[in-house]
Amino acid sequence: MANILPNEIELFKRIKDEKITIDPGIVDFLYNYIKDDINEIDIFCRYYVSRQEPMPPYEAQRILMYTRDIEFIISNITKEKLDSSIFPDFKTDMPLDPLIRDLLTYHLGNDIYCVNLIVQEAIEPSNKKPSHIPMHSLQKILEHTLAIKEFMDKLKAAVSV
Repeated sequence: MANILPNEIELFKRIKDEKITIDPGIVDFLYNYIKDDINEIDIFCRYYVSRQEPMPPYEAQRILMYTRDIEFIISNITKEKLDSSIFPDFKTDMPLDPLIRDLLTYHLGNDIYCVNLIVQEAIEPSNKKPSHIPMHSLQKILEHTLAIKEFMDKLKAAVSV
């Protein structure tokens, strides 16, 4: 649900026209690991939404675990220099094209930041007593997870050979 970049359509067109690709192994890695984490967040939120209950803090902590995992993957896969890659299998196919790097950082970074903000605001209130994530906040998290899934699908389609 990150705001669409003003020139996003042109950016995806440029990816297609210039045949900017990502190694299929990296695409699968990103797609599978990030979507797995997003699906887990989605499942937690949908469970509580379907029961019309706020999410307890211990479950919210699990969401933060998944978002940290996504942040870790993105920060390492989008490095501009390969001083020390934790993904040695991809070393010959990195760094990623700057356009891809920027799109990944922008979309995933913004949506993950928003999810973290929603969760942390609920479970780390100023009175230091953890609270539940209310229904309206769970809906917002679901909007962000949907936006991430849609972006990942668009990116995968654009960079696939």
